[in-house]
Amino acid sequence: MQDYYSEEKDPNESIQPPNPATKHSGVGIASFVISLIVGVIMFANIMYAGYVSLNMHTYDFQSLEAVLLIVGAIMILSLIICLVGLGLGIAGLIQKNRKRVFSILGVVFNGLGLLFMLIMLLF
Repeated sequence: MQDYYSEEKDPNESIQPPNPATKHSGVGIASFVISLIVGVIMFANIMYAGYVSLNMHTYDFQSLEAVLLIVGAIMILSLIICLVGLGLGIAGLIQKNRKRVFSILGVVFNGLGLLFMLIMLLF
């Protein structure tokens, strides 16, 4: 039976602590969550605008004007929030010693959402 302490170690072998598991980037997760939330808000906003356009005859001019103002304001706020999510995703990509999965997903989804909203605002 060998004693654990009696084993001879190689003096040339360096003693290194075990590699800690890398964590996911917090700002990358925030970017991904923002992209999901903005996607849901955009979908609901477009569905509501479609509903209003189909039932336009039931609204008077003032209430229709207010509804369209709200839809436009939500679209612009979604655009701003999407820019924040894109910035957080880029910041997550820059971080060292962190996993970049959620940062990449956040950049891709926020970029697609930004592109979609810009197309919607232009046309």
